[in-house]
Amino acid sequence: IAQAQSTPQGDQLYRQVDFWDGEIAVHHMTYPQKANVQGGFTLNPNYDHLQRQVFLYLNSTRQPIHFWWESSNLEQANNDYYGSPEDYILVDREQFHGVDCYVLLKLGGWSSRDRHYVGVDDGRWYGYRAGVISLTHTPELSDAYARVVSDFLGRKMDASSGPQKWEAANAEIDQFEGQKRIDWAKALHKKVVRHYVPVFECWFGEHKTFAPGCVLPSVDTLIFYNAKGTDPPYVATTRTLKINNLTIDQPLDDKLFEESPAIGTRVSDYTHDPPLTYKHKESFTQEEWEEILETARQVQRNQLKESREGLRKYGKPVRELPQATWLNSKPLSWKDLRGKVVVLHFFSIDEPDSLTDIDSLRTPLENDEDLLERAAKQGLKFPIVTIGIHAPDTPLKKIRKVIDERKLQAPIVQDEATKDIIGKFAEACGVTSFPTSIAFDESGNLLAIGSMKEILDLVKNYTQPPHK
Repeated sequence: IAQAQSTPQGDQLYRQVDFWDGEIAVHHMTYPQKANVQGGFTLNPNYDHLQRQVFLYLNSTRQPIHFWWESSNLEQANNDYYGSPEDYILVDREQFHGVDCYVLLKLGGWSSRDRHYVGVDDGRWYGYRAGVISLTHTPELSDAYARVVSDFLGRKMDASSGPQKWEAANAEIDQFEGQKRIDWAKALHKKVVRHYVPVFECWFGEHKTFAPGCVLPSVDTLIFYNAKGTDPPYVATTRTLKINNLTIDQPLDDKLFEESPAIGTRVSDYTHDPPLTYKHKESFTQEEWEEILETARQVQRNQLKESREGLRKYGKPVRELPQATWLNSKPLSWKDLRGKVVVLHFFSIDEPDSLTDIDSLRTPLENDEDLLERAAKQGLKFPIVTIGIHAPDTPLKKIRKVIDERKLQAPIVQDEATKDIIGKFAEACGVTSFPTSIAFDESGNLLAIGSMKEILDLVKNYTQPPHK
């Protein structure tokens, strides 16, 4: 995939090339010299990080099918994120770019403000239109939403109801089934969603049959409207991608997979463990390459050291674990976990990034004897226990569904609600986003915070807490 952006005067702003040859994914970004911006050359062992660039719109809102470029984790994350066919409700019929379309509304999650358009005559997906980012930007719509909720729940809800009452109301709405769910979707669309200030829309046109059974839109247009009342404000722009040529099951020219950075370009190579960073040159001596490898190893050692020593100021027992609803386990306390290294994985199934590493929660909690035996077999000084802490804003029914689908057996507890979506316990642990993993030592003191991979690398080599 090659793309570039230029000014109306023809001056190039940047050039970007991405490809995957079955083994290594390459990303190359270059800027004109006068831009005084450094480009980069990145190597990755898989295609995951390019997937969204390639099929950002064609791949959104689709049936749960397998794509060869996706890892199993990313595939499952996409399926969970985009939903399933039963999540979409037929709410209206109208013209969309001159095409007679059914209007579908997806219930739940971030995309409830989106209207999807499917051709009445051909059943093809012609795109979607999104409204304001938040109801708070349009008080009239906020009031309209409150009235719809009040009608369906049989009790008055408004801006003064408070976050806890609204959380309970939304949880109750999420349990709607059958005809009531359909009626809710239609009322939501008629009285709220269809009146949203449009922010952007994506339109697919000029569908062509490129091969038997393979029909694709040859034009993909993304339109941003000048919506002043939104945060952030959007400036009206239009971007159009057009397929000029497409071949199926034909060999690709080897030249498409040849891309060399300029001398001195910064290279980030994630095909190595640890990742390498260096400036490109035509060739390296053995001594130069060994220096690059040692620098990478030292960076990794420093990161592990900083993640421990930099957090020594937090080396005190944290607040008690949430005592709300626990799944896969009885409610646990720090007393129950004394003598074990504990890894807490903070996540939300409503965040796509969270879904890529929740398989780390598949190990069930064992009794102390079995934990010690497993630790001894793995050569660990302390047994390791992994616990999931889920954000407070998701219905338990939805969480249980993902737990069953992903075969998660580790203890999982839903955090207590606060004004923020993070949760009370997560805030006390310094968590600001999902996913985040935190390790605690055998005495309940904070050991390190980072990604799940970083934390697991640390605890597997853990011998004693740094604050001692």
